[in-house]
Amino acid sequence: MEFTYHDVFGIISVVCWIALMIAMFYYQEKGNVIKMITKFIANAEETGQPGPDKMVMVVDWMYSYIPAPFRSILNKEKLKVIAQDVFDWTRQYALDYLEEKAKKEEEKKHPKDPVLPEEDSKDDDDFLVEYDIVPEICDAGAGDDKDEGCAECVDDACPVFPEKK
Repeated sequence: MEFTYHDVFGIISVVCWIALMIAMFYYQEKGNVIKMITKFIANAEETGQPGPDKMVMVVDWMYSYIPAPFRSILNKEKLKVIAQDVFDWTRQYALDYLEEKAKKEEEKKHPKDPVLPEEDSKDDDDFLVEYDIVPEICDAGAGDDKDEGCAECVDDACPVFPEKK
């Protein structure tokens, strides 16, 4: 019996699809288990009992969901390690979230000043408009009797745009 290119390719593609399906099932079930453990932890937190008692509750709840043939592999000690890992990850995630939220609130209260370029570009009209310097200076007296001047303009000489008269 000889294998052709198509036979080998067919076998390899079937093996790859099987591996992909196993990986998808594994990650889906892992997500479901983590979600379930997180719910168990949240329910235990609501009881108000001390930490070790809450851990025993979570492990017992997890153990009740393990099928009998797998209980020798996933004993209570291993389930305790899994529950502690999920709890540590959840706590770290919450702390990171709160820290990031506090940073954003602080930035809203005290916005950063724009970083101006090193070179002296104050003679460049685009520089002044880009960094919103012009409205602070020139909009103050706009609309006076002067032709497109502002309150800072003296004798038709504008300190911001000297070429405009």
